[in-house]
Amino acid sequence: MFSFDNMSEAMSAFGIYDLLIGDVILRELECYSAVMDDVSDNIDDAIGECFIETAEESGLAEYEKIVGPVRNSLSLADRRNMIKSMIALTANDFTPSGLQRFFNSLGIVCDVVEDPCFYNILITPRARNYSSAEKRFIKERVAGFLPCHLDFVVEFRTANWNTYDSFSRSFDEWDSMNYSWNKLDEYNAG
Repeated sequence: MFSFDNMSEAMSAFGIYDLLIGDVILRELECYSAVMDDVSDNIDDAIGECFIETAEESGLAEYEKIVGPVRNSLSLADRRNMIKSMIALTANDFTPSGLQRFFNSLGIVCDVVEDPCFYNILITPRARNYSSAEKRFIKERVAGFLPCHLDFVVEFRTANWNTYDSFSRSFDEWDSMNYSWNKLDEYNAG
């Protein structure tokens, strides 16, 4: 009842009212103070939601709407770190290390390799279980981040040579299937 103490002290100082227990004026001050304490708490909460370090669910969700998708499934600390990473990106971050920071801000671990011979950047996420929507999201975010003159390839392969070697097929048998790499990935996943 912080506001009650302030109001009763201020009114007592004027000497206009006797603030006696059970008095109508005192009860009215108690009612006002209860509402003012709620308003004060709401203002404190709103101020806390304005800053990344102190924001909770609603404040972080508003920041996430600005920099990317809302990630309710992650912890508050992870969400804060991703938002801070995204906001910290600058115009000079179009390098492999800058792209690593960009992907960290999305919560994605990947390998980034520049290929100056072909004028592109190869991006290989390490997780192997992205849905079609997640793959599309990643590609869209990269396209929105990189300048349009930089070409990129996001490689979502689910298998490597060791995977294919572990099957009981020879290279000629794999080759005779006439599968594209994407079809081989589907074969490996299925």
